[in-house]
Amino acid sequence: MSVEQKAAELGLVFEPIEPGYLNLCIRSGNLLMTSGHVSDQKGKLGENVSVEEGQAAARDCAIKILRSVRDEHGTLDG
Repeated sequence: MSVEQKAAELGLVFEPIEPGYLNLCIRSGNLLMTSGHVSDQKGKLGENVSVEEGQAAARDCAIKILRSVRDEHGTLDG
């Protein structure tokens, strides 16, 4: 199963990223480097953010990173 197929199976949809003032993913040779992906969740884990909310925030960040990589590379399949 390819990464794209697995993402679709998990219900992940990667909408194209609107160009902004930040480069969230850049290519250098055969490497892709990501930066600047943050959660929309505000707060501090254990203080005013539960573990479950922290896990959801981490998942959102991971999805944002995958979206940036897919947008730059055109696919998640190698």
